[in-house]
Amino acid sequence: MDTKQDADGHDGGPVLVIQKSARVLDCLAGAGRPLRASEIRELTALPMTTVARLLRTLQAEDLLRREGPYYSIGLRVTAWANAASAGSDLIACAEPLICQLRDSSGETAGLYISQGTNRVCLLLKESGQPIAYRSMPGQVRPMHGGAAGRIFMAFDPSARQAVLDAGLPAHTGKTITDPDVLDAQLEQVRRQGWAFVAGEREVGLNTVAAPIVDPAGHLVAAVAVSGPSFRMTRPQTGRLAELVTGCAEEISRAIAKGAA
Repeated sequence: MDTKQDADGHDGGPVLVIQKSARVLDCLAGAGRPLRASEIRELTALPMTTVARLLRTLQAEDLLRREGPYYSIGLRVTAWANAASAGSDLIACAEPLICQLRDSSGETAGLYISQGTNRVCLLLKESGQPIAYRSMPGQVRPMHGGAAGRIFMAFDPSARQAVLDAGLPAHTGKTITDPDVLDAQLEQVRRQGWAFVAGEREVGLNTVAAPIVDPAGHLVAAVAVSGPSFRMTRPQTGRLAELVTGCAEEISRAIAKGAA
């Protein structure tokens, strides 16, 4: 139970207020739809009084927008996101190559970074096929159960430990929930240099991902293609892995060239 408050009834000083505000914004960004205050309270596990106070403040600062009982991300956050996108060297390097990956694979291609126990979509180029994976830049999803997340866990020990500490919930009947089985999978990812995940995050959704590194060889991001399991079958994995790893290597080279 979160009860730490100062004498004025506020929540534990400016640092904790920022952290809790970030939890509310992450919650809304990850939901992909407007939420009621009660849903935000449930998803953030914050007390309802804290949620109500944060919602009022964030709305007043144009960080949230309210329509009736529903809250969504505000225009000020959108402006920040656009500014970050425009100034991001990583996105600038990656965008044309992610477009090429989408076109060569025929599936939705994306660029992801890690954030705690989550992965965040920085860039997404959707497939033009009628049945395809749909998402949006800025969307936050748990690292566990996805191919991009598996890349982060395989090549960043701190990411693996954070996920293990948080637990391995089953998102579908195929989600790995045994740490030993997960570690075996991560070792395979390190050996082959890419990850394939079938239906662990969403039933019928398969993904192939590969690491992007900086000139020192440190993990920077992950690139992935995602699509329906009836197209992204296991026999197709080798071809898709070659396309994804090739794209990741080109982005890594572009980063190195920009840093030179």
